[in-house]
Amino acid sequence: RWSTPTTAGELVHHELRTVQPRMQQLHRENMNFVDLHNKLQQGVCAMADVWSTHSWPERHFAEMQGFTEVDIFKALKYFFPAYADLTHGDFRCRLAYSFMTLGLGEYPADGSSCEAG
Repeated sequence: RWSTPTTAGELVHHELRTVQPRMQQLHRENMNFVDLHNKLQQGVCAMADVWSTHSWPERHFAEMQGFTEVDIFKALKYFFPAYADLTHGDFRCRLAYSFMTLGLGEYPADGSSCEAG
């Protein structure tokens, strides 16, 4: 949609409609959700940027790790309402703690495993 002024100063509104695949239509209607999701995946701490990659396979692997981590975070919050208030940073701390303890250690209630130092 766009508008153009006439010589008299009035705006004439134009609209161009084209046939598009359903998937493209869904993307255009919901791209704000896609953008928010990508912001989490590629935000301040994107895996491929933090990990000094030197090859395309390593970079793609790092990107996929980031996608997977965010997808799991979003699924956890969606399917398990008890985690609705969990922040992305706290989720990352819990995930890292789980990897370091092979899932055998109980996450500290005070979150002290994520303290710097």
